[in-house]
Amino acid sequence: MDVESKPPDRKGTIFSFLFWLVFILSIVSYFELTANSRFEAENAAHYHATLGQIETLKPAIMAFHNRTARWPSQSDGVIVLAKPFQYPFTGLLKSHVDQKALRDVWGSDIQYRFPAKMSREPYDLWSLGPDARSGTDDDIGNWHEPMTAKR
Repeated sequence: MDVESKPPDRKGTIFSFLFWLVFILSIVSYFELTANSRFEAENAAHYHATLGQIETLKPAIMAFHNRTARWPSQSDGVIVLAKPFQYPFTGLLKSHVDQKALRDVWGSDIQYRFPAKMSREPYDLWSLGPDARSGTDDDIGNWHEPMTAKR
């Protein structure tokens, strides 16, 4: 009795290989897209948090202006807002803001310029953004409108 041996089914092997290759590439693509979406959401959250932080510093700068009848100078910077001052009549020492409010979410100091070059305010107030460099597209400043800011 002679048994005929069949040649290996190469079509099945190639199909199986292609199936698993496409399957693995699909999974990798899914995780890459998910990671990118998470990264973009985190950047948007940092952007809006920093813009909100800048908005909360504006009343402190206005309070400094009202108290001293001048805007903080370029050399004063925003650090002057964290320095204690004495309230008239009461003698209490208080600062306009906490020192922590003068750093953005990326750990850089909030920048201040007087007179303004970018803002409609008398001063520019901005974060260096994630790249920690001034003058780049990711700077976040008081010249951005809070409600229409990029997302």
